[in-house]
Amino acid sequence: MSTARPHGVLQNGFDLVDDDERVLATFDGSVWGERGTVTVAGREWGFTRGAGRLLLTEAGRPVAHARRRGLLSPSWEIGYDGRVGTLTKRGVRSPRYELCDGAGTPLGAVAQRSWTGRALDVRLPDALRPETQAFVAAVVLTLMRRARSAGA
Repeated sequence: MSTARPHGVLQNGFDLVDDDERVLATFDGSVWGERGTVTVAGREWGFTRGAGRLLLTEAGRPVAHARRRGLLSPSWEIGYDGRVGTLTKRGVRSPRYELCDGAGTPLGAVAQRSWTGRALDVRLPDALRPETQAFVAAVVLTLMRRARSAGA
């Protein structure tokens, strides 16, 4: 299990750390829009929004995407490493998003650690590369920000 530990109150980013407190990936998001960077061992990927999708890009080429499955759907299509799965919101008060493979088999989840906190528990398979795990956590963070903005 990993934890997405937020950078600060006025910042939109996190360090993805493992149980031994080692930083696996860092997400530095913009406070002004749905964009940022994911960094793993000095290597960077872009996190951007475009054409109705959230994208993880490397050298301008998409390597992962998230796209809502329908206008009112709680599910998002997640594409990564040539695979397609779904990310579906399961919790109401404390958001929990479940990641399933293309056949609907649960792979893991990303959930808000506490009702009032910003830290996320990231329970995704180790087979997912750190940048992909950080991307999924950044998508969840983005969806949580959208929900807060809509409720304000």
